[in-house]
Amino acid sequence: ADRVIAGARLADRLSWAFLAAYDGALKQLAPHLHPDEKVSLCATEVHGAHPATITTAAIATGGGYQVIGDKIWSTLADRADTLLVLVTTGRKGDRNVLRMAQIPAAATVRELMPETRFCPEIRHCQIRFEAVEVTELLPGDGWTDWVRPFRTVEDVFVALAIGAFVGRFGLDTERLVADLRALIDRDPSSPDTHLLVNDAFISLQRMLLDIDWTGVPDEERSRFERDIPLLGVAESARVKRTQRARETMEQ
Repeated sequence: ADRVIAGARLADRLSWAFLAAYDGALKQLAPHLHPDEKVSLCATEVHGAHPATITTAAIATGGGYQVIGDKIWSTLADRADTLLVLVTTGRKGDRNVLRMAQIPAAATVRELMPETRFCPEIRHCQIRFEAVEVTELLPGDGWTDWVRPFRTVEDVFVALAIGAFVGRFGLDTERLVADLRALIDRDPSSPDTHLLVNDAFISLQRMLLDIDWTGVPDEERSRFERDIPLLGVAESARVKRTQRARETMEQ
């Protein structure tokens, strides 16, 4: 958390604050990674990132696995040393069996995708895995232990980074930052956590309405207004998680 906050406070734009958040979230999910290791989570494919539609496969070879397939919109994969790749190892009944593979980025073919209209400095890649050899897969279910909790963990770190970043505009976000730090070690699958994360986003969005732009260079304000839609990227999924959490709590 300290590393993310420090990085966000040093940033001169939301893109760099997000970079700190994304890295922090992945290191929280995969603490075995070195703090300075640059990593990208690769889940999305041409038909999305739903468990049933994943086709990138880890095929057992006897001495390990070969990973074959394609991913798109892999965030910061152009800078990554390591890729965490959602793969299928086959089917069990009508269920796609998903695992997570850790792959050196240099072993893949990466192609930059078009810039996004906000935070264009944060690039995404299309990645091709051409029978990439891996010795073993990471522990746990690729979806329930990795991708699904990452969505909540990333929300916490993104809100934390933006909260720290907007302090440069005179907002007092120390209480919000402290509340978000307290969420980092909570169970990302807990309904309580989902409700608290949603409350934090609501508080952050309200604070942003109080920014006093007096004395802020026009270029910096324009860049912030261009990039703040970042805050809404995962809003639909967050709203759904919040609704499910409320329903669970009411049972």
